[in-house]
Amino acid sequence: MDALIYAQPAEWNALTNLSKDAERAVRGARTGFWDTFAGGYQVYNAHGPREALDEIDAALADSFKYIWDSRTGVDAWNLDGTFNTVPADILAVMKDIITYDQNGNPTGSTPATFAAPNFAHRFAGQEDRIFAGEFSDEFSEEFR
Repeated sequence: MDALIYAQPAEWNALTNLSKDAERAVRGARTGFWDTFAGGYQVYNAHGPREALDEIDAALADSFKYIWDSRTGVDAWNLDGTFNTVPADILAVMKDIITYDQNGNPTGSTPATFAAPNFAHRFAGQEDRIFAGEFSDEFSEEFR
């Protein structure tokens, strides 16, 4: 499964005593695809078994997470199953959309919005699929 784990960098860097799968997910997590979230939360794009991602989240005192099942392609379900992904949280960390002139030169940028989200992000394990290739009905309703 692919996960976006929003955590404080100091806490993330202090993670220890995890199972092998969780340690592998922590070491392999990517940053930089996403902007920093409000309050200084860094977005860590981690990949691993659900149990490992649950373990990481439980070890962090101050975090929240969203997951995508890379085996089924189902997007936008929270790991603990209690609620769907909040689209505003995903939009808040999407990088601005770069605008270009007719020659392909960058001319500026605009923030991602519900009407024009920036789907140019790729999750770990989804090399051939751009972010949110499939939405759940609940998630996609926010973008209609």
